[in-house]
Amino acid sequence: MSIGIFSYIGTSYVKAAKNTFYFTKHAPFLLKPFALAFALFYSVILLIISLFFYALIILDWLGNLTDTLRKGLLNAIDRQSRKINNGILSFILSPIIIVLLSPLFLLSVFIPKVSSTPVEDFAVNEISDIFSGAGAFKRINKIIWGAARRLFRYVGNTNLILMPILAIIAILYSIVLIAVGSIFAILIPLDWISYLIESIRQRIVSFTNNQQQKIRYSGSSFLIAPVLLAVLAPLFLLLLIIPKFTTQLDVEV
Repeated sequence: MSIGIFSYIGTSYVKAAKNTFYFTKHAPFLLKPFALAFALFYSVILLIISLFFYALIILDWLGNLTDTLRKGLLNAIDRQSRKINNGILSFILSPIIIVLLSPLFLLSVFIPKVSSTPVEDFAVNEISDIFSGAGAFKRINKIIWGAARRLFRYVGNTNLILMPILAIIAILYSIVLIAVGSIFAILIPLDWISYLIESIRQRIVSFTNNQQQKIRYSGSSFLIAPVLLAVLAPLFLLLLIIPKFTTQLDVEV
């Protein structure tokens, strides 16, 4: 199970507490007593804050379970879509399975997700990524439309005797699939909102990690970074508990 965002940030605060003593160890001899006093005070505050984040690790676990459920359903729908051309049995059954699984996937996506997996290279500066189609609703919409296209592709490759019957089945199935896909298409703006929320979360991850590292190497960072981390902690908590009702999924369609 991947590390969650609350666990990651809690660890960043613990590292920040440790790094105050690292700086003290390497501070000039005359400044060591003052640095040690600051380090003791900062470390107590930072460790207390880390406990608040660690207390929310259960949200990380729930977030991982939610993503596992979503990806499992999406992969199942994707597999059924790709199986349509495998034979007449798949041609008949796979669209039915897709339609049956789609409401379950929709319900899973609307389970509030109040955690994320920290990503060091998250592309928060590329505004085009918001519309890249990486969200769950965009992905499922593409999968379902792909299934509708495969129905007619199978009809076009079948023998002439079966073609009229299979063409009628393909038309009926495609109408239902397009209707289901349209529901997900309407919800695509939620993918964009999800990306913005995810961008905020990943920026917090990056900020806390950078600040805890800076404490080791600079006197100004030693004095200022722990204060920033402590003062901003309540804001971080408020932003992190904004729920996502969709997710970014790495599934080829």
